[in-house]
Amino acid sequence: MKRFLKIAVLSIFLSPLTIAQELTSDIAGTIRSSDGALSGATVVITYEPTNSSVTKTTDSSGRYFAGGLRPGGPYTITVTAAGFLSQNEITTLVIGDTKRLSFSLASTESVDELVVTGSKITADRDGFTTILDSEDIENIPSVTRDIKDILKLNPFVTLDDEEDGEESISIGGAHPRTNDIRVDGVSFNDDFGLNDNGYPSQRSPINFNSIDQLSVKVAPASVEYAQFRGGVIDIVTKGGTNEFSGDFAYFDRGDSLMGDKLEGEKVDITKEDTAFELAVGGP
Repeated sequence: MKRFLKIAVLSIFLSPLTIAQELTSDIAGTIRSSDGALSGATVVITYEPTNSSVTKTTDSSGRYFAGGLRPGGPYTITVTAAGFLSQNEITTLVIGDTKRLSFSLASTESVDELVVTGSKITADRDGFTTILDSEDIENIPSVTRDIKDILKLNPFVTLDDEEDGEESISIGGAHPRTNDIRVDGVSFNDDFGLNDNGYPSQRSPINFNSIDQLSVKVAPASVEYAQFRGGVIDIVTKGGTNEFSGDFAYFDRGDSLMGDKLEGEKVDITKEDTAFELAVGGP
């Protein structure tokens, strides 16, 4: 009995750490010079929307690691070291992924002309993953203002309306109730089997304007995820910045936009589909 209590208490303290891994992103890499690994270099990681920064110092192997960072961005990474020219790079982060950024610094004494070249660095992903940020979502046309309209961008996602005419989300051919929909790390699923669409209710679990980043992961192999068979829909909501901002939207698909005749015969169609969206952010 005492051993069981110890395990239970330990699991309580460990569970928040597991959730934190799913909600954040990491940056890691190596700083080198012409002579090899560069220890003692300073790496400053700045989150531009709030101008907050994290400072790390490379170890004896020239490595650095910054964990627990908010997904999204942009982030500016600045690397400095005594006697070397500084370098910086702008990037964005994906929830649950580690961005690999390595730098090679040139000595201030040996450089006559500096040519900077760059290439896109792809992050390692588990399974077949589609990642969309707020800008992508804003530019994607959506009639229903439902996340189903953007989930279809992943080729493994299909919408099945066989059950009671409700469009359900099938990922990789699995049943809609076997997916895991997460909003800021909290699962929003149909635990009691009351809805055919896989949502906890009849409508989308989140406002379109509130999404900062959305990822669809088809059968990810990472141990961070469990209790699913189809896929994981990971949603991160927007955070505040140093300036106040907001937007309001109104969408209507009522019967006023529909005809009243079908093949020459008068029909009475009553339909009301109205949505209001409000998003406000600040310091």
